[in-house]
Amino acid sequence: MKLNRYKILLSTIASQLSNLGDVNGERLFRRWMRAADDFRDPSDRNLVIKTQLAEVQKSAKAITILAGARYFPATALDRSGQVDLESAVDELLRETAAVLKALDTADKVLADRGLPEIKNEFLSSVEFVMDYIQLRFYGSTLTALTLPEVHEGGIVYRINEPGYRDALCHRIGLVVRDVEIHEEENLTIHFVDGSSIRVSLREEDRLGPESATYSSTAGGLWVW
Repeated sequence: MKLNRYKILLSTIASQLSNLGDVNGERLFRRWMRAADDFRDPSDRNLVIKTQLAEVQKSAKAITILAGARYFPATALDRSGQVDLESAVDELLRETAAVLKALDTADKVLADRGLPEIKNEFLSSVEFVMDYIQLRFYGSTLTALTLPEVHEGGIVYRINEPGYRDALCHRIGLVVRDVEIHEEENLTIHFVDGSSIRVSLREEDRLGPESATYSSTAGGLWVW
């Protein structure tokens, strides 16, 4: 996570407050600057950064308002310094929000478990798209580039066989009981009714360079 812009803005505002003679405000912003330089080391780095950013969001605007009231009275003819200070703080708050959003995304990706996350979810839709099939699980998508088989009650349904489309679509609304992935062999989604959808991962079954892809709700992408 790059914090260069964030630290530059902290330094800019600290200097502006120093020029105004606001010792306490300057001291607080310089403390935030020093803390930002220490973000490299902690193992819980993201949490530490988030804690400081939350403090900055909570306090920076209030400091600006107090400084404006103290050093730029309503009768002052030249209020350019106040405008510059308020502009810098507004930019700092925008940068803070952007960094927090990026950290939240990073945390979600780090916590992303991939295809097993669909366990206990239910199949929300089946989409037949040209020469591949997409299985959606409310936000996450398994794209079967090698067309899947449906196993139900001892019967195996394959593409171009009678009942294939119906067998796939009848899985809609069923909850996923388990997921199995055997690299270079197959991945299988087991449903609570005992049926399953299986995608071959064997090279000889591929129609192209990939057998399947999975895009998670957190934005992760897995390819087989």
